[in-house]
Amino acid sequence: MKAVVKSKPEHKCLYDVQKNCCCRVVAMPEHPLLDSLGICSDALITVQNKYRFGGPVLLKIDTATVALGKDIARQILVEEVAS
Repeated sequence: MKAVVKSKPEHKCLYDVQKNCCCRVVAMPEHPLLDSLGICSDALITVQNKYRFGGPVLLKIDTATVALGKDIARQILVEEVAS
């Protein structure tokens, strides 16, 4: 009998997630603004749009729509989840 080894889910930065993808926050920087926007560990986020040329990422968090700049979005690690 073979043992099945499951690999860890692939983590990527929020800025690299594709449009209309649902993901869960795994790690993020300590920033008081993120908590007030509803972005915290284990939060479910849907990427609604990504603007080109280093523009912001438009996110759906619960019922709110939030735009995050590229610099902060690159510091947030997420894992994709089935929507």
